[in-house]
Amino acid sequence: AQTLGSRVSGILLAFPITASVLPLFTLALYGAQATARLLTGFVTGLVGFALYFYLFATLILPSGIAIAALVGAVASVVAVRGLTALQRKV
Repeated sequence: AQTLGSRVSGILLAFPITASVLPLFTLALYGAQATARLLTGFVTGLVGFALYFYLFATLILPSGIAIAALVGAVASVVAVRGLTALQRKV
């Protein structure tokens, strides 16, 4: 938390927990291709998750809860849709 700050550390907290459990079960039950798709979607979703909470934490005091939540949600959806479109082109 000292290096990254409390905001970034808090956002990153969920990553090791879910990123270590889900791929193991997916690999065992469904194979490598399903695990690759899971991780691609997971990382894409994590970007949206992190962006939402970063914007929410940044905007809540100057703008209020409603504006912070709205801006965070819109930015999160736009980011995830944009990343998904880029992934489809590759």
